[in-house]
Parts: sequence; structure tokens; C-alpha cells
Amino acid sequence: MYRYDAVLFDLDGTLLNTLDDLTDAVNHTLHAFNHPTVTREKVRLSVGNGVRRLIERVLPGGADWNTRISATASRVCARYWLQTDDGAVICVHNEGLLDAADDPDGFRTTPRFLCALDGPYAFLAEGRFTGTLRALEDGAVEIGVWRLAQAGAVSRSC
Repeated sequence: MYRYDAVLFDLDGTLLNTLDDLTDAVNHTLHAFNHPTVTREKVRLSVGNGVRRLIERVLPGGADWNTRISATASRVCARYWLQTDDGAVICVHNEGLLDAADDPDGFRTTPRFLCALDGPYAFLAEGRFTGTLRALEDGAVEIGVWRLAQAGAVSRSC
């Protein structure tokens, strides 16, 4: 017979139905940050791959995580979804750095795109890009994206 020092349970819904508790926790968090709450079904369809992925999936349009790293510098990590006029959905993962002492105009970023590899936007998933994020006076954000050419030249593509 084996002797165990501990028995651990992963209570994510496999052994116990914790969906109502997860829904309450998600909605409490969304409410605390002035986001609309979501249904039990939305939470059920969004679980898997950890709490960060859960929150990313339930936030309307995406989320960002900004971290101040010095008195003048900040990092941004943003993930959001875009729907094109022809109905394609593209996930954008945009990371960048802003040092207001060096560049008061905005973040320099490295955007990555997830989309259908057999569709008209496959070039986004296969290319290398650089970008900028700049806050506008009305609270909106202007995003610039440039595709890097093979020879190192930069061309505007998005």
C-alpha cells in the first residue's frame, strides 16, 4: 500500500461544479473596473488556460496591462480583437515601451496578429511588424502599424 503526504484537488469544474462561483468572481471583478457583467454561459465558454485568459475572453473587445517601470517609463501589453468589414476576426497582441523622457509622443510597439491562415489577412500572421500607440485628447488611442520588409526597409501596410 502507498502512503501519501497530501492529496490535491483541482476544483475547476472537473470534480465540482464551480461555474456559479467563477461567474460571481468574474462579475465582481468586471463590476469593480466598470465593465458590464457577463452571463454564466459566457463564463462557461471562456474558462480554460488560466484566469488571465478567462478575463481576456470576457472583457469587451480586449484588455491591456500597463506597468510603470520608472518615473518616466512604462510597458504596455494589450490584447484586443478586431472585426473587419468582411467579417474576419483578428486578434492583436501588442507590446511596447514608452519612455516619456525620450519620446513624449507615444509607445513604440511590436504587434502580433492571430487570424485565419487561409484567409485574406494571412499576411498579418506571417509578417513582422512595428507600431506606435498614441493617446488622443478625446481619450481614444491612435494605433500605427508598419510591416517590415525583408531587406529591412519599412513600408506602411495597415
